[in-house]
Amino acid sequence: MSLRLAGWLIEVENLSAGQQAMVAAEFGGLATTNKQRTRQVTAICNAARLGRPVGMPLESFAVNGEYAPRVVRDGSLVEITGFNSVVLFERGPRQPLLCSLAVAAEDELASPFVLGTFLRTLLAYLALDWRGVLLHCAGILHHGRAYLFAARSNVGKTTLGRKALAAGFSVLSDEMNLALPCEGGYRACSVPFTGELRRELQSGVDDGCFPLGGVVLLEQGQPLSASHVRPAMAVAGLLTACPFVNCDTEELPALLDALTHLVSCVSVVRLAVGRDDSLEEVMGTLLRCCEHG
Repeated sequence: MSLRLAGWLIEVENLSAGQQAMVAAEFGGLATTNKQRTRQVTAICNAARLGRPVGMPLESFAVNGEYAPRVVRDGSLVEITGFNSVVLFERGPRQPLLCSLAVAAEDELASPFVLGTFLRTLLAYLALDWRGVLLHCAGILHHGRAYLFAARSNVGKTTLGRKALAAGFSVLSDEMNLALPCEGGYRACSVPFTGELRRELQSGVDDGCFPLGGVVLLEQGQPLSASHVRPAMAVAGLLTACPFVNCDTEELPALLDALTHLVSCVSVVRLAVGRDDSLEEVMGTLLRCCEHG
């Protein structure tokens, strides 16, 4: 089975018929069993079986209220232990990237805590190979350009996404989006992972990429205000918004390089937003700040 995510092709091999059906149901139009490839394979994942369950409760993988699998590095080998799953892959120049995803029971593979987290983690590492980053952020399309609003949980990403939908604009995701370099700048790419807006957003039908107009460090506050962020502070602010890889000390040099390049090419704005501020007011304030940067 193949998964098409943000322009990358990920092959998942050795799935049972039941697992294929579950993955297809979860990812819709992004999943196919067609062996005819129209693009180069980026990663190959082997679906495997554990001899016994991981045997650790879900609470063991919680950090500050967020799900956080345990990452262990041994040189280039990365081992990620999560709820009911173990992932192995090797970092390096080899393409495609080879990895394995092992579960104890057949129906565990397609659960959100297993396959969804595995793919999020894989995309975070793959993005670094392209000098890009996976950001914990809301992505909003405004007149053909994408704007990424990065913030910690419960600051207002989903609320802003709801305002955008109500105003007739598209939302890439209210949870995670990719920022990847391209000729002339950066592009924001949607991924099929959403937060509270899952029902409102189409899941798994669009891996579109759009010109990146700006990156926002979102805060709660009044009055509505925006200010440019100096490059060093922008890197520090975005570092906490890069899940998975920001906890891997071996990847820190590549991550800092990717963020430094991003903030040198794209405007980074600190934006204080109140619950009652309309999307038109928010975007107007943001765009004026970007234009006068």
